Amino acid sequence: MRVRDIDWESWRAKDPATLVFVVKDSSVLLIRKKCGLGAGKINAPGGRLEPGETPLEAAIRETREEVNLRVGITGILDAYSFPGTEVVVIVYAAEVLGGTLEAGALREFLASIASMMASQFTRKGVMLELKVDDALDSIYADGRKLRQILLNLLSNAVKFTSRNGRVQVTAQRQGDKAFRIVVSDDGIGIEEAV
Repeated sequence: MRVRDIDWESWRAKDPATLVFVVKDSSVLLIRKKCGLGAGKINAPGGRLEPGETPLEAAIRETREEVNLRVGITGILDAYSFPGTEVVVIVYAAEVLGGTLEAGALREFLASIASMMASQFTRKGVMLELKVDDALDSIYADGRKLRQILLNLLSNAVKFTSRNGRVQVTAQRQGDKAFRIVVSDDGIGIEEAV
């Protein structure tokens, strides 16, 4: 079948995906993909559609999830497929409408979370210790989601740690593309499954 013979009104991609080039001040946002299509490569935010989602909705959602930016789509740049697959990628251009994307200083980020939790730790008499690898000067992450995860973990840690106990947050670089944050405590723990 040739391209000109396709009924474009009824045609649907079997495995549609999106790619969003976010333009701001004549710069284009590129990221290192962590998973999915193009994992480990430098590319733009994007990914596969969820059931019932349009390509436009997927483009906006993927950009929000991957880089914490709210975007407005300004146009379609291209569409292409990967040879030998059923993946069809719709490439969009977008502008930033809201959100913040910036390198975060991890030590200061963790200190701000510790400050938010200080009264709970003081009231319970539990010591909170932060250990941040010097090689982790800054990270790119969704600060809102990371903050919520750490607040939940620290709330559980202080809740189940006895008076005069200790909770430790350790952040370490994992290779040159990732980092690891561990929250540990000397609380009661969780029984192993039998």
